[in-house]
Amino acid sequence: MLSMRIARAYTGKEKIIRWESHYHGWHDYAMPGNLPPFDAPASIGIPQGAVDSVIVLPPDLDSLERTLAADSNIAGVITEGSGASYGTVPLSPGFLEGVRRLTRQYNVLMILDEVITGFRWSPGGLQQRIGIDPDLCTLAKILTGGLPGGAVAGRDDIMQVMIQTGDRQHDRHERVLHGGTFNANPYCAATGNAALEIVATGEMQDTADRMAERLRVGLQEILDKSEVAACVYGDASTFHVYFGNRSIEGMDANTLKNAPPGIQTAFRQALQVRGVDLMSRTSGVLSGVHTENDIDTALGAFDGAIKAMIDEGIAG
Repeated sequence: MLSMRIARAYTGKEKIIRWESHYHGWHDYAMPGNLPPFDAPASIGIPQGAVDSVIVLPPDLDSLERTLAADSNIAGVITEGSGASYGTVPLSPGFLEGVRRLTRQYNVLMILDEVITGFRWSPGGLQQRIGIDPDLCTLAKILTGGLPGGAVAGRDDIMQVMIQTGDRQHDRHERVLHGGTFNANPYCAATGNAALEIVATGEMQDTADRMAERLRVGLQEILDKSEVAACVYGDASTFHVYFGNRSIEGMDANTLKNAPPGIQTAFRQALQVRGVDLMSRTSGVLSGVHTENDIDTALGAFDGAIKAMIDEGIAG
C-alpha cells in the first residue's frame, strides 16, 4: 500500500497497473486482480473508487505498452518479482527487463514486490540477481527474521515525498504519511539486524538453492519413472509440482493456480502421512538449514506418495 501511495504522490497520477494473480497484500488497492475472475475484486466490501484506480493486465508486454500509450494517468506498475504465488505462475524470460524499459519510456514508476524474492534470490534480492534497477521495491518476511515488519526502498528523489521538514504546511499537506503498529519495534529491529547479517554473505541462499535444485531434479525423476503426467519447476529455492501435464509452457495463471483440488489435496496428504508437509498443496520453499539428509527423506516421501496415488487411481 505504501509503495503505491508513494508512486501516486511522486508522479501526481492516480492509477496503478498490476498483473493478474500477483499478490501485493489484502488492502483495498491491491485486491483487484488477485483472484480469478480478474475483472472483479477478490472480496466484497471494496469501494468502486479503489477498483477504478487499479488496472489489471495479463502479464505480457504488448498489453502493458498499449495501456501506457493510451492512459496518461498511470503512476506505477507493480510486479511480484517471482511471478504470481512465489513463482507458481512464472514470468517469461525478459519480462521484467521489458517492464523496466517501458516504464522508463512512458515516465512511469516500476515497483518491484520483493516480499518473497528479497534476500532469498540473492543478498540483494531478485534485482541484484538479474541486474535490474526498479524505482521502488517492497520488502518483508526475511527482512525482520520472520517477525512482523516490512519496508519500502527506492530512489532518493522519490523517497523525499516522505520527509518531514518541520514546516507545518509541508508536513501536514505535502508529504506521504507513514504509520504502523510495529514501526520502530525494538524486538523486530533486533531480529531484523541478525537476519540481515546472516543473509548478507549469500551462503544461506547458495545452500537453499542447491537443495531446491536437487529436490526438483529428484522429484521430476520420480514422476518420469512412474509415467505420471506432471512436471516440476521453480527458481532459486522454490519448487512447484503441476499435475495434469508434463510441461507448463503456455499455461496462464487461471490454469496453473486451478489444478484439480482433489489431486492437490491427495498429494499433500500422502506426503503428510510420510512425514513431509508443504507450505501449500503442491509447492514449497527450501531454507539454508535444510541438509542432504532432509532431501533424501523428502524424496523418499515423494516416491511413496506418488506410488500411493497411482495405486488409488488418483494419479497416472
